[in-house]
Amino acid sequence: KEQQRRAQERTFKMPSSLALLIFWCWSVLVVVVATTQKEEGKKDGWTCEESDGFWYEQGKKSEFPCGDKEEKGEGCTNTENPSLSYPRTCILAPPNNEPRCWWTYIPDGIIQNTAEDPKVVPLIIDLHGGGGCASHEAFSSGFRELSNDLIKVVGINESFVTVWPQGYDNQWGVCGSDCDEINTQNNGKQSHSVDDLTFLSNMVATIVKNQEISTSKLIDAERIYVTGFSMGCMMSHRLALERSSFVAGFGCHGGALIQVDNPDLDAQKQKFNLQTPMPAYMTGGSDDEWFDIAKTSFDEWSTWNTDDGCFDNTTSTTTTNIAFTTGSPSAATLTVRPSSCDNNNTMFINGVAVVETTRLEIINGIHAPDARMAAYTWEYLKHHKRVGALDALPNEQAIVVPRTEVTKPTTTKPPTTETNTTSLSSSSFHPFSRMTVILFVITMTTTSAFLMVF
Repeated sequence: KEQQRRAQERTFKMPSSLALLIFWCWSVLVVVVATTQKEEGKKDGWTCEESDGFWYEQGKKSEFPCGDKEEKGEGCTNTENPSLSYPRTCILAPPNNEPRCWWTYIPDGIIQNTAEDPKVVPLIIDLHGGGGCASHEAFSSGFRELSNDLIKVVGINESFVTVWPQGYDNQWGVCGSDCDEINTQNNGKQSHSVDDLTFLSNMVATIVKNQEISTSKLIDAERIYVTGFSMGCMMSHRLALERSSFVAGFGCHGGALIQVDNPDLDAQKQKFNLQTPMPAYMTGGSDDEWFDIAKTSFDEWSTWNTDDGCFDNTTSTTTTNIAFTTGSPSAATLTVRPSSCDNNNTMFINGVAVVETTRLEIINGIHAPDARMAAYTWEYLKHHKRVGALDALPNEQAIVVPRTEVTKPTTTKPPTTETNTTSLSSSSFHPFSRMTVILFVITMTTTSAFLMVF
């Protein structure tokens, strides 16, 4: 009996040890895999910060809001954008004479009031950053929210309609008519050279003139303004330069005018028939390399806006400090260079016609959207108009309905590239959490099975 008892102990002892060994092996494997996946998640680096509502890539703020409607990694095409539920309008456009689209936001107050007492309001063209989608700009620029707030506070006459066009392949042809020369100076490096000047001009003409869409009865053709972020800001500069006959002014964030080397400003003014002064309001961060480049753009616009001898470029510049009441960073410097040239695009202060070239630099600000800038930009732009804009617009285009395209995710762009925009990729959850659960279930099931058998 003693021998049988000892034999039974050995029989039970060895499988229990084996089961324990298997349990520990599986536990180690779980930790290793989880740690590896977690490190990969860190390398992916995308986190949603609740403090300001934006996605961060490896600790660096991007242009993409977390938003309930905007998911990290959601893509778009030239005609499709799942995140936007606003009315879409499409026309045939460059580069292939295929459909390209924009989305329109009309605040409820404007619709209700114009139905009974027709009034016209300004149009804001809001351009997304390079590599991004129209929805990214719609959810981050602040103009949509501002248009609603203005109606509630001061009424329809102070609000506006906003449109968000989609760039071809998520980019903009920021070099405009100078693409060939700019590409030559860049040693053959090709800039995105799609003819967006034609697309955006035809878009505006269709919005204002085409009777098939409601905006034709809403928009004041003499108050068309353009804005945007990053590459969208660059396109704003270019549209204002080459289509000043209908652009009443521009104000944009985190971008510069993409120019030829050592441009002859007088020659460019004649080449593009630039109507000056052109109201220009540039905003960005002191730690944003693209806005640092925009210092040159400020000088160029100041020169164009004062080259009729209205003001001396040096002595007329003033700089003041600005303290923001909300958000972070909380301070900025405002540099203003005015022109008193009196023409059809004027703002009057104490009876004197003034158009200011303005630069608002957010201290410690980085290359990221800042919805606070919408109010500052609007307050500047709303005073200006472009007389004769309606006649300067091309003919409206026919509305087309594009075939459904499969949306593709936007691609990550290093902030130092020309598109200078970080897009979103991969899903918003950490994959290691799901893998950990799976391995834990396998471990517990295997261990339980051994214990039950033996």
